Amino acid sequence: MSQHDLNSMSAVDSFKTSCYPEKRNPCYGQLSHEWQEVLNQYIETRKAEISEHHCSAIKRYCSVFMLFLQQKGVPVISDITYEHITCFIASTTGMAGKTRSQYLSAVRLFLQYLSKKNLCTYGFSLYIHFYLQDRPFLTPVMTDWQKNEIFLLKRESHDFPADEFLALIQPFDEQLSEQGYSYVSRRHATRTLLVLYLFLDMQALGYHREIVCKWFGAGKEIFQSGWKIARKVLSQFDEYVTDGGISLHNAYYKKTNFQHLPEWCRTQLSAFLELKAKEHITQETIDNYRFSIVRLCFFIEEKGIASFADLSADTLKEFNIYDRHLSTSGKNACNLRIKKFLIFLAEKGCIQNPNLYEALPNAAAVKERVVITLSDQELSEIHNFIEAAVTPGEVRDKAILLLGLKMGMRAVDVTNLKMTDINWKNPGIKFIQQKTGNELFLPMPVDVGNAIFEYLTKCRPKSESSYVFLRQMAPYTKAGKNVCRKALHHALPQRPVKGSGFHVTRKTFSTTLLNHGVKRQLIAEALGHNGTENLKKYLSLDHNRMKACPLSLKELGIPMEGGICDV
Repeated sequence: MSQHDLNSMSAVDSFKTSCYPEKRNPCYGQLSHEWQEVLNQYIETRKAEISEHHCSAIKRYCSVFMLFLQQKGVPVISDITYEHITCFIASTTGMAGKTRSQYLSAVRLFLQYLSKKNLCTYGFSLYIHFYLQDRPFLTPVMTDWQKNEIFLLKRESHDFPADEFLALIQPFDEQLSEQGYSYVSRRHATRTLLVLYLFLDMQALGYHREIVCKWFGAGKEIFQSGWKIARKVLSQFDEYVTDGGISLHNAYYKKTNFQHLPEWCRTQLSAFLELKAKEHITQETIDNYRFSIVRLCFFIEEKGIASFADLSADTLKEFNIYDRHLSTSGKNACNLRIKKFLIFLAEKGCIQNPNLYEALPNAAAVKERVVITLSDQELSEIHNFIEAAVTPGEVRDKAILLLGLKMGMRAVDVTNLKMTDINWKNPGIKFIQQKTGNELFLPMPVDVGNAIFEYLTKCRPKSESSYVFLRQMAPYTKAGKNVCRKALHHALPQRPVKGSGFHVTRKTFSTTLLNHGVKRQLIAEALGHNGTENLKKYLSLDHNRMKACPLSLKELGIPMEGGICDV
């Protein structure tokens, strides 16, 4: 048995023999005078708030911890390290669950007291706190390349030490409170920043935007389903420390790795993106191009490639395996963007093989999907939901659903709707479609206008925003397009169709017009399409007219009997 095991066993066994009030505390008697003095001062601060029996128990618990440190050769508090805390936690694994929790909680509060007296870092007590809550907090798994990047930024980060970062968490929370954020939102924000602080403190780092980017990029799974909330918090905090305030826009903490690409990469990528901008591609699409190609550039740089001329098919195949996505459609989209960049490089003579782009395959073939529309039963349930809408959230859902069902608007166009887009005198809505860039004017049915008016006058939060639909909770900014999907879910909570969101209202709208004999050209104009080609997929849903389509087998000379199976 190792000396570490003997020391750990000594501390734990001493604890077990001192769990009862009537027995003396052998651990305390083995402590040095300096350690005893520190512990006595701590117990004095607790006497006013807890009973004598509780003080005695805390003294026993903390004595075991301090004896453990003393046996590890730690003479003073300032010499405690995270390694000591980790070994100490491991030494308590043989205790009963409840006892162990009480034991570690007492030590956590003791370390918190020491940190307030500037005798140790606050991270020690936070480390045990996260451990007791069974929350992930350790360093995310990083490649050697990522670790080296952070190491290069370490000295620069010391201009903003972790302790200063910790001190700003409370005033940042106060800013969120002033902006009207709920307690739950603020609690999530504080937890996110404390997890980051613990990482910085354990790695002897200071706050640096690029370090945080790399940390979050490598370990966003730490936050599980709440990673998007964590991303926004990190963005807001960076804005707070940079500008001294928090804006109400939905900012995201995106990587800024473009600036850290080598010059030979940035030059060609910038030229490619400028070309795409001249093609009148939206900024969002250009950002997607940049994101995908930057991933490739960093990969090939890590492989030691110093020029696009040295890029080979084998390297692209290796990148294709390395570059993972949540869905095949996302993988296809990323590969397609990179293929276009490779074609651009070939046209400029930067790579020798003009067919190099073919080394990146498609993850899956294009699929033909069955058009899904709302059934009569589902439409009836939505109608009942609309009729019963009372709360502010329900009234907003009502207006959103009617815009989809009665006007065929996409979710992104619904949430982009502005006050100036609505013409109340000549009821209609005039807007530019986000997807196509086409300007569209749609007549507004009476029930749609009434629903929007009810929301604006009775249920919309007070705000100077020009957008019609706002968030129900602070900050009262434009609602995201996800509210449209949620509106449908609120009306049809049991709807089992996966992959069919708010867009089903647009499909139902067009199919309803088709079934009522509206000409295809008029339907295309109502949807904002440039032609009728996209309406073909809806024809199979026009059951009455489909019955007139089949040709008579008799007229075609095909007998009803016989054939290859006739013996």
